[in-house]
Amino acid sequence: MPIAAPSANKFGHVSPSKPEHVLADFKDDGVSILDGGACSFGIESTVVKIEKNSIIILRKGGVSESMLKSVVS
Repeated sequence: MPIAAPSANKFGHVSPSKPEHVLADFKDDGVSILDGGACSFGIESTVVKIEKNSIIILRKGGVSESMLKSVVS
């Protein structure tokens, strides 16, 4: 199942700033939302794909590769 952060939105929609906005946009898609609280920086979210023992960054954002590796390894 994909994991998306607050910038998760359908094409052409405004980037949401709250989990409720994501849920409203994807209400018919059966999404699960991990609410990590308010974002402290104003750039889009890091989007990753996790496969077995590797992390693939699909879009660079506020969370760096080294930050991700520090919590998954």
